[in-house]
Amino acid sequence: KYVEIIKNSNLINVYNTNNTLYTSFAIPTPSNISQSVGYVSDNLFDTDPGIEYYMTTYEGTPPANVVNNFKIYNSDGSVLFRRDSASLYHNSGSGNGSSNFGLFNSHPIFFDGTSTKMRILKQIAAGNNYKLEFYNLPGSLTCADCSNGFVESVSSDADYGNGNGFKIFPNPASNEIKLKYSLGNNITAAKIKIVDINGQAMESFDVTSSFDSIYISDKYSNGLYFFQIIINDKIVHTEKIVIQK
Repeated sequence: KYVEIIKNSNLINVYNTNNTLYTSFAIPTPSNISQSVGYVSDNLFDTDPGIEYYMTTYEGTPPANVVNNFKIYNSDGSVLFRRDSASLYHNSGSGNGSSNFGLFNSHPIFFDGTSTKMRILKQIAAGNNYKLEFYNLPGSLTCADCSNGFVESVSSDADYGNGNGFKIFPNPASNEIKLKYSLGNNITAAKIKIVDINGQAMESFDVTSSFDSIYISDKYSNGLYFFQIIINDKIVHTEKIVIQK
């Protein structure tokens, strides 16, 4: 399915892949400055058959007195979750202070290798006083890279390998990491990026048909690391591995 969000009419249309209308429903009309809507899903914010979505409203008088309020709605208009003075947080990976929390995943909703997480930036006092909050979501993303609820091309195992997937072993590893994979037919560029627990990039490697191992140098201390599989500049898979020398 795919989604059309018509903000001028406060309407969400959900279509089947054959372009027929699956469902259509109204979203709340804002009485404030503006709003953002996205992550329209039937299996993310809960696991019932209904459709849910998030809305962030921007209320107040700009530029100094605007307050963000974050809600997750069911399609019938009922509120599933609410957090005032908060919004989804996209990490840009640049900037200082509250604008950079050193997180390696830029999307506010992401799979961390174990479960689906939602990242919210909550204002705790006047001025630039914020904290990050993380929530476990009961459902899952239906695509590897989703932006405001719109699917962006990567959606299956075939995009980062064939049916055998992408395997990294042994785990824990001590001096060398072996890789087993098969690149799909439509792959033009593939990389592996290694990130430590603090979100700092350690190394990046181009993946080719002859690339099958990574030497663990002295720069790696014992601990948990994330191996990001990047296809055509999109993170399509993340593996957790423990280095224990």
